[in-house]
Amino acid sequence: PAEGLVRTIEGRIIPQLMLVHRVAIDRRPANRGPGPDAVRALAELVLARDTRAAVAAVEAQVARGVGLEAAYLDLVAPAARYLGELWDQDRIDFVQVTLGLCRLQQVVHTLGQAVPGRGDPELAREPAHRILLATLAGEQHSFGLTLLAEFFRRAGWDVHEAPGATRADLLALVR
Repeated sequence: PAEGLVRTIEGRIIPQLMLVHRVAIDRRPANRGPGPDAVRALAELVLARDTRAAVAAVEAQVARGVGLEAAYLDLVAPAARYLGELWDQDRIDFVQVTLGLCRLQQVVHTLGQAVPGRGDPELAREPAHRILLATLAGEQHSFGLTLLAEFFRRAGWDVHEAPGATRADLLALVR
């Protein structure tokens, strides 16, 4: 059930949100995206605890002409799914998949630091839109939330993430 939800979010919801808010994903046909070998290699890097090399692998794809958003959708998200497949096949344990996903989130956050205005008060501008993205308390699948937040940030939105939020947390944040 969670795999179907992830596919729906990645395949339908994120593209629709990006269309509505005019966020372009650079998936030029001339730039063949990362293939299964690149996905497996990225997953192996995060399993080997090499976050720097994982960031460099994604940056290498971007340098080849794959847009960053496309690298997120065609490389980073599939690497996260691949970790889940390895877990389903009992090839890695829960701790390994959790730490691997944590490292993939670090990759996304590291690459996202290049967003103009983020962390630099001189470049910051008042965003036209604000969004609160949350997962409920006890929800273990939050990687999609990380990617979604990054897409909104890149489009200039003020994003507040609340992973594992309780109802009381959400009410307090909205107030």
